[in-house]
Amino acid sequence: MPHPSRRRRRTPLAIALIAGGLAPIAAPPWGAARAQSPAPDPADVRLDAGMLLPPVNTTALRNERRLFDTPATVDVIPGRELDERMVRNAEDVFRYTPGVFVNRQTSGTDPFRSLGGITIRGVGANRVLTLVDGFRTLERITDNTRDVVDPWNLSRVEILRGPGSVLYGSDALGGVVNYITRNPNDLIRAGRTWGGEVGTSWDSLDNSLITRGTYAVRAGDVSAMLSYQRRDANEPRRTRSRSVGGIWNCPRNPQATPCDRFDPLDISSNNVFGRIVWDPNPDVRLRVTGEWLDRSTDVDQRFDLGPATGGITNLSYLRNQTIRRGLFAVDGQYRPGLDWLDEVRVMLGYSPQTIERTGTRLRRLANGQEQTVRDALTYSEDLIQGEAQFRSSFDLLGARHVLTYGFAGSVTATDYARQDVTTNLATGVTTTTRAGGFNFANADTRRLEGFLQDEIAVLGGRLTLTPGMRLSNTNISPRPDADYRLVAGREPRTLDQTNLAFGVGAILRLDERFSLYGNYGEGFKMPTAEQLFTSLPSTTFNLIPNPNLRPEQVRSYEAGVRMQLQNAWLSLGAFRAEYTDFIQSFVSIPNSIDITYQNLSEVTLQGIEVAGAWRAHPRWLLQASASWQEGTQRATRGAARTNFDGARPFLISSGVTYEDPDLGLRVSLNNITSAGVTQVSDPQRYRPPAYTVFDLTASWRPIERLELNAGVFNLLNARYVPLAPGGTAYNQSRFTTDDTKRTNPIELQVAPGTSFRVGARYTF
Repeated sequence: MPHPSRRRRRTPLAIALIAGGLAPIAAPPWGAARAQSPAPDPADVRLDAGMLLPPVNTTALRNERRLFDTPATVDVIPGRELDERMVRNAEDVFRYTPGVFVNRQTSGTDPFRSLGGITIRGVGANRVLTLVDGFRTLERITDNTRDVVDPWNLSRVEILRGPGSVLYGSDALGGVVNYITRNPNDLIRAGRTWGGEVGTSWDSLDNSLITRGTYAVRAGDVSAMLSYQRRDANEPRRTRSRSVGGIWNCPRNPQATPCDRFDPLDISSNNVFGRIVWDPNPDVRLRVTGEWLDRSTDVDQRFDLGPATGGITNLSYLRNQTIRRGLFAVDGQYRPGLDWLDEVRVMLGYSPQTIERTGTRLRRLANGQEQTVRDALTYSEDLIQGEAQFRSSFDLLGARHVLTYGFAGSVTATDYARQDVTTNLATGVTTTTRAGGFNFANADTRRLEGFLQDEIAVLGGRLTLTPGMRLSNTNISPRPDADYRLVAGREPRTLDQTNLAFGVGAILRLDERFSLYGNYGEGFKMPTAEQLFTSLPSTTFNLIPNPNLRPEQVRSYEAGVRMQLQNAWLSLGAFRAEYTDFIQSFVSIPNSIDITYQNLSEVTLQGIEVAGAWRAHPRWLLQASASWQEGTQRATRGAARTNFDGARPFLISSGVTYEDPDLGLRVSLNNITSAGVTQVSDPQRYRPPAYTVFDLTASWRPIERLELNAGVFNLLNARYVPLAPGGTAYNQSRFTTDDTKRTNPIELQVAPGTSFRVGARYTF
């Protein structure tokens, strides 16, 4: 493995299903440009040309709808905005989306600067379903990450807030994030048969250099594109990372990396994307897609160098994480023009996803001898997924109906392997340990689902009701290998669970300007193979499986008002989500040394969300969005309620944009302001204070095909700690031990100071 401290690289009838069901057909496979329904939109309200409109989404109702025609809260981040901001990762994607954030934590078990997952309305990790063109990404396990998507080559990103199981089945307990990629015609200008772009960007924060190129061509009815992106980066530079003081100060050995610096790190990422589209006429579209991501991260782990426990001295630890994600898919659309059938969509794909971690530690024993420990961990999910979705529209009893219905199925093979090889360099004796850590049985997960949704327009289209339901059957079958260690009475066994989820949404248009919306939705989250089958007997404790885990459940209520004016729009809503059977990790069983996963807690979350925009002048646009959340939790039935640490305090994101088409200039000043954390489950938890951050970005086209981008982030060099809500990673009782403070010092959670990005893109 290359040593990261070398010279840095610089070179990626009835009741229907709410928001209908077939998970990954969230967006029409051919993109928004062809997604318009031939059937009359039950929410069709005429708008004047030139109005400032909220975004259109395809995720919430599985059909193209404006936000004001969607009985749910959906955020849409356009690909153009992501390009102008020169985003590097999911953290950058959701920077200006209050109520949605990405966890990142660097510790001894994860020094790779990986992202832990996306959190929506206080619920994250595997409880938020993440899709790429409708296909699932892998689950997170305890000693791994979900950071398997590089946000590039995107048409847009859509975020459905709140449970989406009626639409998408299991894993959409807290919401859905849908990354939607571009098509060849997005790069070919009118009147031409080919086109493309090349671009690059650089970020001073982590010395990251991104280069990319895309070429698209069209010949008759067939178009194709091929894209490649390369990203190289180092560890972030912290200029504001001093300790917050008191017990939080971090003591490290003199030989170790200082507490306000990250260990030396190199990232190299390659991403290849290809697509072929056949569209012989406006009613037929067939696509073939291939994507491959390969990201390697090398870390020279130095935070724990020097004397350790048991008389051991750590001398070096070189580590590597390699992430690979592939997608090979075919999808199609057909509009038969029949009286009873408007449209058919199908998709089928295979997605192999793997995370490998390896490392070599050199250490000196108390007797003066040296030994090496070579560790290796591999976690993989191989997914085969297929869906078929149909749409029919008709008039019945004075109401207009748009039925969306179909079925979905997938099979996922989950495999986990871990091995440590210890060699005494003085004696030559080698010892191999297999299945250490959070070992669990390999498993196969099969999902079979059917759904039905009906958009019912009455009162001349002023009122639209959207009832829906989804029937899901999930089968999780363990495949223990020779490394799996059985626990008597808790042998892994097959879990077969059927869930029926209901929901209903409503939109009432008071007039051309004002509308009311509301929805009720149910969600569920199946246990993972890790939660069901973890087994690791030990001398001081036993991690034991729990094959009796129940799915996590939620009931969600949401209501709000929306306003559409000629040059402005506004959406204001409130929500309440009641979760039951939350699966808690590492629960101690009384009067034993056993630790397991259990359905213990209830969580209640509620909040208010607002978003809007105002074009104050043809060249000036003002935008703002805000989120406030509070929550409580109860560990067991009858126990006292405490604050839920996942709830995010009040946060507002606002911006003003100046556009001059004559100059090809676009300048934005954005602000993020967060209230301090006050409500935590334990008064000893660290509570991040309030903060305000300003960013300035600019895009300029000096000539027609050349775009120059620049940005200054944290313009005023503010010092703040954007920890997970409630400071969940930091508890005083934990930080009384030096080991915890050395491993994951709070200094490294301080946000970056002022950083710069510059980039250029040339289209042809």
